[in-house]
Parts: sequence; C-alpha cells; structure tokens
Amino acid sequence: MSLYEANVPRLFDSLLDGDLDALVTVYNPDSMSKAAGRGVRFEAIGEEDYVVIAPSGHRLARARSVEWEALVDEPWVLTRMPSLARVFIEDTFRRHGLQPPAPVCETDSPVTSARVVAEGVGLSTTPISTAREAERAGRIRRIRMASLPPCATLGLVYRTAAADHPRIAMLRQALLQLPGIRLS
Repeated sequence: MSLYEANVPRLFDSLLDGDLDALVTVYNPDSMSKAAGRGVRFEAIGEEDYVVIAPSGHRLARARSVEWEALVDEPWVLTRMPSLARVFIEDTFRRHGLQPPAPVCETDSPVTSARVVAEGVGLSTTPISTAREAERAGRIRRIRMASLPPCATLGLVYRTAAADHPRIAMLRQALLQLPGIRLS
C-alpha cells in the first residue's frame, strides 16, 4: 500500500485517471460533481471539526473567546486554492461580514500549515486531529473561537468498479479500527 498526499482536487484527478485506487478525504462538492457519472462512490466515514491555531505564545492563544473580527489583521497561513479548508475559512470570514485575509504563506496540506504556524509565521485553520498532533509538541495552541468554522465530512472514495477489490476491503477494515469512524 502506498500513501499519496495532495489537495482534494488533485487527489480526485489521480483517482479518475486510475493512478490511485481510493481516497480517504474530505467531501468536496466541486470534486464530487466533476466525478459524477464517472463511476465514483463516496462513503461517509465521519465528520471532523476545523479549528483556528496559533503559535503557542500568541496573545490570542490565551483568550477565553475570540471573535472573527479580531483575526482579520493577523498574518494567515492558508492552504492553496482550491482547497476546501481555504474555502471554509474564507466563507467563515464572509459570513461574519468580513473580508477574508490574504495569506502570508500558502501550503498544500494542513500538516504543513501547522508546522509553519509552529514557527511563528501566523494563524491557520486545520482539522482538529492535525491541531491535536501539533499541540502535543507544545508549539501551537487552538484559539477558542466564539463561533467555529464549519466541520468537514470525511469519506472513503473509490471507483465503483473496484468496490469488491481486496485493497478496498483492506482499507475499509483499517478505517474501521480508527476511533469515530463509521462506514455507510
């Protein structure tokens, strides 16, 4: 088994091109609509919250509750478009009547974003699992937001023709061993 990490649109392209057997990824409506009629199945496996993270010494990391207005002028580390995480954060700012901030740094993955935040470059949003991992090292902290960004639906995506393939079955079994995972 090999693992490949990229943003969701690139992963879907690789799946549709036959380069990948399956994806474990967030539900991306744009990618799924592009895959419509191309024999692709999405099985929801759970949801994951997104959180705002900051370097551990950041002044907002100690605040009891932070409004989105307080984050507008902060430097941001964001995943490159067309990442769903980027869409989430930009939409969240807009829902609060604010112009989304321009990133000072763009990355291809939330793990990289968390590492850049740990170096003091700025704030970011990541899935909570990524934030927890980075928090264990003591270099980042979650900002307690008055209202949270949206959560993402996670899923197993594969070509329907491969639904009974042993590799898909093995991946399903491995996923079922993770806490909070349920297959539809």
